[in-house]
Amino acid sequence: MRIYIIFCKFLLLTFCKNIILIMQNSTKRANDFLKIANEFKLGELTTESRHPLTMNLSTLSQTELIKAISILKNIDLGIFEVLEKKVDTILELQELFLKTIGDGNRIFFSGCGSTGRLSLTLEFLWRQSNHSHKESVIGLMAGGDSALIKAIEDFEDHPEYARHHLMDLGFKDGDLLVGSSEGGETPFVIGSVEYALKHSKIKPWFVYCNPDSELLKTTTRSKDIISNPNVKKFNLTVGPMAISGSTRMQASTIILFALGLALLSTDKSAVSKSLSNLKNKMIDLDYGFLKAFIEEEFNCYEQGVFINYHTNNLGITILTDTTERAPTFNLTPFENHLNQDDLPALSNLYIMDVHSSKEAWNYLLKRNPRCLNWKEFPITHLDYFYGFDISMKNHERRKRILKKSKCVSFNILEDGENITWSLNKQSTVTSCKGLTLLEKHLLLKMLLNIHSTLIMGKMNRYEGNLMTFVKPSCNKLIDRAIRYVTHLLKDKGVTKSYDEICFALFAELENISPSEPIVLRTLSRLLSVRN
Repeated sequence: MRIYIIFCKFLLLTFCKNIILIMQNSTKRANDFLKIANEFKLGELTTESRHPLTMNLSTLSQTELIKAISILKNIDLGIFEVLEKKVDTILELQELFLKTIGDGNRIFFSGCGSTGRLSLTLEFLWRQSNHSHKESVIGLMAGGDSALIKAIEDFEDHPEYARHHLMDLGFKDGDLLVGSSEGGETPFVIGSVEYALKHSKIKPWFVYCNPDSELLKTTTRSKDIISNPNVKKFNLTVGPMAISGSTRMQASTIILFALGLALLSTDKSAVSKSLSNLKNKMIDLDYGFLKAFIEEEFNCYEQGVFINYHTNNLGITILTDTTERAPTFNLTPFENHLNQDDLPALSNLYIMDVHSSKEAWNYLLKRNPRCLNWKEFPITHLDYFYGFDISMKNHERRKRILKKSKCVSFNILEDGENITWSLNKQSTVTSCKGLTLLEKHLLLKMLLNIHSTLIMGKMNRYEGNLMTFVKPSCNKLIDRAIRYVTHLLKDKGVTKSYDEICFALFAELENISPSEPIVLRTLSRLLSVRN
């Protein structure tokens, strides 16, 4: 009995020591963040604010799906009002693109997260439509091509990584850099613009979606880059995002459209024509067909069924939407078959009729992958990247791994001038007659953004229009999580300081499982303390 009592005391002492260490660690991490928090408090920015038309979107996604679809479509249509006022700037950039390539130099598109993926999409579209100057356009994103399929945490907070990346790519005098930061404050993107300032006589461009007046008083880095007379600013403020802070939606759409028009339009008249063309197509298209596909995919997940997206020439756009669901709504990312412990993702993407990872990625990107291969970050290595096998070979492997779990195919295929959709018994055809390559991919992007956003609403992955499952993997997202807790507390008549919420959030991060919502866990902690 004495030995038993001694053993129990030892366990209790060990437990208490661990608790103290955890508390000390969380307190230190919270204090470290609060020291720099003023440079990441972004709540006053338009892109971080709540859209008045989607305050109850989570409820509408479950009760009035057609109304929710209509609201999101109308918000997307708002990009045209902004772009129609920016035609002169687009034409100025178009002329600069032509001159840069004509002089034998290259155009670099730099981005992080959503803007990183749109940068790679621009390179894909260029390669797909251009046969004589394929190497003249380079898309780069924080983390390299590996980040295209799985978010690489913390890269966006490091401007020095951008400098390193551009050095690796051989950025030189005469090259043009276009940095895209939806919020206008991403350190990685700003770092790439600063590098271009020092290494090329061509003024770099900085593209963003918040008013200058907001950014000038938000962070030092934003103020410095916007105030620099040697940087060409391209402001594409399009208003709040349909889901608060989710710049994968309207902000990335308008940037992709503006830069795509400048890069791919054949002449000046083609810019206005393209704007009118896609706008009319969207107005005429009945988005109601999405309802059946949203419900069908949601029902699959509810029944424990996994989705395998299959496509041919539309891979870059489908991949962008499916991979962005993971960091936005804290879903399991695509599994890497080199990691035996990876949990299966709800959905994966596969390229039809392609049977090796290398071939599949070459087909999707229209080039060989460009991975960083930085020694200190194994996740950026090429062999790891190929572990994300999007070929039909891995499709068969995934079915074997899931064993008793069922997989169904969701086909979204380019078929001549049409896009065909089929999932179980649901099928439809979207006519893309008369659309350019850019317009087709933009239309598909917006449709898929609505589709995935409303599935996530039905899965309770956001509340109202707040991303309660946001993963605080960088300083900007830590601030966002704190602000969302603030909003939800106020809805319950409770007021807590920013610092109080910060300490509670970091305390919860010490013992939360990857699948749990940190915003709701922190909210619960603060409410329980109050009671």
